[in-house]
Amino acid sequence: MQRQPQNLLSSEEAEVSVLGSNLLNNDTIDVVLPFFTAGDFYSVAHQKIFESILAVHASNRPVDLVILRDELQRRGDLEAVGGSAYIASLIDAVPAASNVEHYAEIVREKAVGRRLLAATAEAKDALLRGEKPEEAASILSQAVEQSMSRSTRGADVPLGHILSDREGLRSNHTLSWGLAKLDKHTGGIPLGGLTVIGAYPGRGKTALATSVLVYHARNRTPATLISLEMSRGQIAVTILGRESGLGVHRLRPDARLSSDEHDSLEQAITRLKPIPLRVVAAPVSAGEAAAIARLHGRKYGTRIVAIDYLQLLKRSSGEESRRVGIDGSVQVLKSLAQESGMAVVLLSQLARSGRDEKPSSAFLKESGGILEAADLVLVLDRPRYRDPKQPDDEMVVLIEKNRMGQAGHGVSLGWDGPRMRVFEREAEGNSTNDGNAPHGRGGPSSLPGKGGDIGGGTQATLPGGEEHHLEDQRTGEPGEGNPKP
Repeated sequence: MQRQPQNLLSSEEAEVSVLGSNLLNNDTIDVVLPFFTAGDFYSVAHQKIFESILAVHASNRPVDLVILRDELQRRGDLEAVGGSAYIASLIDAVPAASNVEHYAEIVREKAVGRRLLAATAEAKDALLRGEKPEEAASILSQAVEQSMSRSTRGADVPLGHILSDREGLRSNHTLSWGLAKLDKHTGGIPLGGLTVIGAYPGRGKTALATSVLVYHARNRTPATLISLEMSRGQIAVTILGRESGLGVHRLRPDARLSSDEHDSLEQAITRLKPIPLRVVAAPVSAGEAAAIARLHGRKYGTRIVAIDYLQLLKRSSGEESRRVGIDGSVQVLKSLAQESGMAVVLLSQLARSGRDEKPSSAFLKESGGILEAADLVLVLDRPRYRDPKQPDDEMVVLIEKNRMGQAGHGVSLGWDGPRMRVFEREAEGNSTNDGNAPHGRGGPSSLPGKGGDIGGGTQATLPGGEEHHLEDQRTGEPGEGNPKP
């Protein structure tokens, strides 16, 4: 007789062995807790027994047959779980309490299988009801995200192992911005951390993020861009305009390129083709973005991912408010960074109500949770928008929060609007505490990587796996330009 799927996805023996081990040796409770919950048991009776074990353990009382029986009786669950005789039988069924972690892992894996099977059925029902495919994909993505998140939440490394890697302590916890001045003042982009870049529309946050990704891809560090704002063609135009030095306006369909300009464009494409930058341009939720990033980490070795931008991430229809949904998205991406070890860069809009004021993290739109969750928060200021006397080629990066260094000051960089480039000036000014740092005169200086910017990328990959190359995407409007103040 063929076994039913639910029997294939549960193990009575493993469940009993976990509970019996907990009774035989209370230390085994702490062994399984980091990656295990009562909901992982298939048997409702076993769920109730484990919940009672945890309640007794949390009260600093020993968990034995007598105390557990009293706790179950107090909850009104004793008879429902099989009575005192069944509780006593749990101890006799344990092969070896020292193997509790193995038993718990079997139970957890079966639980993950059941959840994925249930999510598959829910996604199927959604499609049969006429829901959009994206809704079904979101159901599956959330199930995968939750399963992967729980499976790694208890991972630990002895402090001694971390301290023994002295070189790693100095170099392996951050990535470079590709801008020495910004590295100096921020300490770099934290690996395993969440970096937030906030700005008003059109101030250069997408340009800065894509520049950093291209810089790392040029240096053979796989990177991923997840864009909810721009199409593949727009992203391609932005990168090509910067890398070729032509500017995005020269890549419009009606632009007639000279022979030299055409050569510059072809050379830029040639330089960009081999670099490991992948682009997803699609409306996704935070859970879907995290799942894509993890997939790219496993498949391509991605070390840095940027999401553009927070307020466009899809949210569940059941969420009580937009702010709750956005704060939830921030937490999902924070968990992605912590569990994967990637550098996660999240772009965010600032509230338009403050556009006439000097920007700050107080204007981060619709999210009170960003400052609490983020490891590094940068806000981009273009002083020319507030004061026409200020230079048009200046961007000030305000460091609002920095777990790894100082905060509360600004770093002055150069801004080339037509080419959407962020650069360091040949004559550097010092950072300033008021956000209006002195600016040097003269043009862009060379940065790490070719061409004086941090730029370049090649392939665009959608969730379905289809790849697109930049040489096929030469049209489209850029997301951020250099509008006149």
